[in-house]
Amino acid sequence: MTVTLLGDEERFGTNQGVAEAFDTATGETVIVKALFIQNKEGWTNTKREAETLRQLDHANVVKFVDFLDRHTPEWAYGSMCFIIMEHCAGGSLADWIEKMKAAGRRTTLDEARVIAAQLISALSYCHGRNKVHLDLKPANIFVLGDFITVKIGDFGSAQSVRSIQQTMTTTTGEGIKSTPLYAAPEINSPDKTAKKHPRLDIWGFALILQELLTLEHPFARKEGRPALFFEIITNIQTGKRTPLFEILGETDEIEEFETLIEKCTKVESSRRPRNAIELRNEGVFVDFLQRMIGRFLI
Repeated sequence: MTVTLLGDEERFGTNQGVAEAFDTATGETVIVKALFIQNKEGWTNTKREAETLRQLDHANVVKFVDFLDRHTPEWAYGSMCFIIMEHCAGGSLADWIEKMKAAGRRTTLDEARVIAAQLISALSYCHGRNKVHLDLKPANIFVLGDFITVKIGDFGSAQSVRSIQQTMTTTTGEGIKSTPLYAAPEINSPDKTAKKHPRLDIWGFALILQELLTLEHPFARKEGRPALFFEIITNIQTGKRTPLFEILGETDEIEEFETLIEKCTKVESSRRPRNAIELRNEGVFVDFLQRMIGRFLI
């Protein structure tokens, strides 16, 4: 296929290795994720991410379009790989949260239910096929132009792909790379003995859901003030999450969300649900999820 960047190549450097492009064959806008081939590990990880996306076909997973292997653009100084994916016009959930803050309003409970149902649908699909994301966070959840349909993306994670602009990561002995502020306690533990398991995604899902509702990180408070980075990590390790009712007040609906999030953020991983499939019948979003079953298998 042939794609033309919308803008110049500098966009890769200012947007974590990702840029919009025009697919001349279909006339559609796509997303291009770039990797400079510096070593075999980076090249292998990129091919693995592309293959993972190729295998996943779900309405709430970013669709794979193509993989360009060892290509040298005119503007590049060396060989590169490109993963070409579906374009999501609404940006990411991180963008959603910032827009909510700027507008001075919170995500409604129904909006949160719809989004949570879609995430559980996609994660159930992945976990049922032994695929684990390992780096769930608002920036890796993408929104379509209707601003309510969401899709999970970045399955290799920006950290594994080593995009042009890297972000801070933590790595365990089993090679799990994730973003510290959204990583489960076992990933940040000193012995780094975390195993690749769907329970890591359950933790990430819960943090996304709470941040969607409150517009702040679940562990970002320390004695009533904003916590520093190392204090957030300590809060994560010790399970000191700010309960929803301290931010949103106490109602039966908030309690329902709080019960779900509390269940999914146990510091001891064995006390969390084993996978997203176990969360399908949660009252918070079961009605929305049941409606989706008729559209595709989850």
